[in-house]
Amino acid sequence: MEQVVLYQGIRIKRCYDAEKEEYEIIEFGEEGTGRALYFLIQDIP
Repeated sequence: MEQVVLYQGIRIKRCYDAEKEEYEIIEFGEEGTGRALYFLIQDIP
């Protein structure tokens, strides 16, 4: 399940990994512009 967190003008999209018991950051970007500053590319088998 994805979550979106806003922190000081930065939008952070994260997903909880139950096996690792931690959040994995998928993307973060500017809140106002929607421009991505980082995103995770996952391999598709």
